[in-house]
Amino acid sequence: MSVLSNSTSSDSHLVPSSEPSDEALLTLAEKRESSGGPGDEYEQAREELLRYRLHERHRDFIDYSGLKVFCGTWNVNNQFSEAEDLTKWLQCADSAPDIYALGFQELDMSTRNYLSTYCSERQTRWCELCRKAFANSKDYKVLKTVKLFSTLLMVAVKKDLISEVRNLKCGAQATGLMGFMANKGGTAVRFQLHDTLLTFVNCHLAAGEEKLERRYEDYKDILVKLKLFKTQPGDGYSTGQQQGESGEFEFLASDSEHHAMFWFGDLNFRLVRIERDEVERLVNHGKFDRLLEFHDELNLLRQLKKKPEPQWSRYADMFEGFQEEKINFKPSYKFEVGGNQYAVEKSRIPSWCDRVLFHSASVPCKVIKYDCFLSNQMSDHKPVACVLQVDIAKVNQERRQRVYREVIRLIDQLENAILPQCVLDPGHEISFGQVAFFETYETGVSLRNTGRVPVRWHFNGSDAFGGDTCPAFMRLTPTTSRIDVDSQQSIKLSLSLKDRHIAEAMRRWAEEQPNPVFRPEDILVVVLTGGKHFFLIPQADLVPTCFGLPLAVACRLARPVSRLEPDDLRAAIRLAYRRGSAAVAGEYPDKYDDDVESVSASFGQLPGFLTEPQPLPREVVRLIRHIRRHHLTTQDLLTDVTNTEEILRSAELLTSTDLMDELPLESIAGKSYLQTLFVYLECLPDSLLPEPGSPLAANLLCLVLDLAQ
Repeated sequence: MSVLSNSTSSDSHLVPSSEPSDEALLTLAEKRESSGGPGDEYEQAREELLRYRLHERHRDFIDYSGLKVFCGTWNVNNQFSEAEDLTKWLQCADSAPDIYALGFQELDMSTRNYLSTYCSERQTRWCELCRKAFANSKDYKVLKTVKLFSTLLMVAVKKDLISEVRNLKCGAQATGLMGFMANKGGTAVRFQLHDTLLTFVNCHLAAGEEKLERRYEDYKDILVKLKLFKTQPGDGYSTGQQQGESGEFEFLASDSEHHAMFWFGDLNFRLVRIERDEVERLVNHGKFDRLLEFHDELNLLRQLKKKPEPQWSRYADMFEGFQEEKINFKPSYKFEVGGNQYAVEKSRIPSWCDRVLFHSASVPCKVIKYDCFLSNQMSDHKPVACVLQVDIAKVNQERRQRVYREVIRLIDQLENAILPQCVLDPGHEISFGQVAFFETYETGVSLRNTGRVPVRWHFNGSDAFGGDTCPAFMRLTPTTSRIDVDSQQSIKLSLSLKDRHIAEAMRRWAEEQPNPVFRPEDILVVVLTGGKHFFLIPQADLVPTCFGLPLAVACRLARPVSRLEPDDLRAAIRLAYRRGSAAVAGEYPDKYDDDVESVSASFGQLPGFLTEPQPLPREVVRLIRHIRRHHLTTQDLLTDVTNTEEILRSAELLTSTDLMDELPLESIAGKSYLQTLFVYLECLPDSLLPEPGSPLAANLLCLVLDLAQ
């Protein structure tokens, strides 16, 4: 739905009130000039070191004060009553909270409310009803309300804290029908209190006992599209730049200092793998732990690292890093409206749908109370509250200025430490060994940080920097990252020769180049931000194959490639490329009569090759013969399902078995033979593909069309 907006902006609390001394700046400038410093790269390295040292000493200038935060959630089932008593819910703490964050779902399901961007009358009345139920209600001011159809988030703060609130941002993300209807989704408010970021997220995830995948997608949409965490984490400290000037709802990273997030709402997690009668029996006996450990979806997801379940593995990062207080109350859903009995519908298993989770990096949070309230009976859900003691960071400006200047002086003394230092293991040459067609090979290197500051690196030309990092048949993982001090980053390199890349490799192999799979320019460059470059030289030897051969060679094979002498195969490939179009049998005979005869004679002198070419490569004929035996239909031709393992087996058979032998009919599916045929044709060298109208092109076309019929 909406892009989150920025209400106010201010400099980070770590910006000094005065600049470092002229002497310190002059010293840095002189060193930069005398050493021929790299300009922007120098400044980036200096900034990294400054953040690191400030992080080490943040407790020297930050004080913490405890505030009480109330997070509440209630799905009100499209109901409202002025007579509803909310005091037990909103005044459950032993003292008045400093912050109220209330999330409602299904607050007003009317069509008129859906079409309006403003709070409806019912939503406004709900907010007023809540405000009146606050402990000492006159002491609070509503900071922000955010609406997404029937999902509403209201945040109220004590009036004596309002002056300390900065950088207020808010927004909403719909995740309902087709990914944009607002019947499901999330609303969020974020602000800075003193020098701590507080984030409140209220959501209504997809309902249903078998809709975990949809709930996961809703969660990811809210998390990513509202930018609840930065995509590239930093330390959480700024040394001069303003934060959030773009106006986007952008948060510090999950490992940042002084950021606490509270995520609550109707998360719709259900109890699974258990019958309703057994649930009610355990609930009545207060055995919540067993239900939560073995049957609650959210807790099962959290246990995936210890107890992997393949069918749920893709959900392992759902609410990763979030905490929840131990539950000691009955499931909050589904009740009979007007009472405290669970609904009689056997299809509705009582579940803890309404939850409060929190995520804090280095902001101490202690849960005081976590409960649901049976006294409110207007909905089929019960309201849930979580009261937390949160330590809010506040910077002492005088001490901050002193620490800042001390750090600047330290950087002057540690000038050499600014430059990143890394070691590449095992070295610059990366060997894949013997490489065969269509197989996947993996190897790796390790980049170890041996310096005194964190290092950022990337492959030259990586996506984030606008270019190709490596040859198209290779994959690198990752292409960029941050390496902490005394840590290392493992980099995986994978290779798979397919398509016309095999033709290029076969040509270089025939020319006896020492590294036939790679071109001389296929060097990988690792760039340290603000530092030097590392050059990785990938190397691989090629196992000859019938794939990627020039047609002039393929049509004259009398033996499988694996039974040819390497020198004979190399000579044939070189001959085909040297003669060009004349080497393609029978093309333009009037113009190339002499050359064709010369080529045929040359091939005839090579063991394992025919003097006169066949109309088609025997590999093509063998594949088509076996495809016909499987009686494939036109629909089979159009079905794009690739069985890589069977294509590998087919390719191996074509390369190693006698050209007159029948291929196995039962062990490999006909569709795999068909896909192998397409792969074979796709691997033909561009320069040797038959011209339109040539006899060879006509033969290929007729046979493939005949197969399709």
